[in-house]
Amino acid sequence: MSEYMVTIRGYTYLPIKGVAEEYGCCRATVYNNLKLIRQCDRYKDAWATINDDGDVLVNLLVYEDFLRHKAELKNRNLARRLPPYDPAEVRRQRGEYKAVVTIPQQDMKGQETRDELIDEMQKALECLRKKTG
Repeated sequence: MSEYMVTIRGYTYLPIKGVAEEYGCCRATVYNNLKLIRQCDRYKDAWATINDDGDVLVNLLVYEDFLRHKAELKNRNLARRLPPYDPAEVRRQRGEYKAVVTIPQQDMKGQETRDELIDEMQKALECLRKKTG
């Protein structure tokens, strides 16, 4: 038997240019948002990392959570009422799921089996979505 790992949107870090492309904004907007993220106690030091080349890689989970709660974070009183930052919750909201699908080798013949496999994979993903809310 062989196992295939299905990952939907399975990356976490992107360079600043990649974040700008992902969210359809310019790099200046990303830099301004990162400046605001650094000022928030909510994210501590989880907002970015630096790779071996010296490039800043932005944590997409932090960035997405910041964009969701930007208005609340600007207001000090509203920021206090926000729940603590939870990467698992942000992953769930983004639609990142992992599922292991087991496929017997002898069944990998013909188009009918392929269509059945696709149906089984879709059912597994639907089941995961129902379980995670």
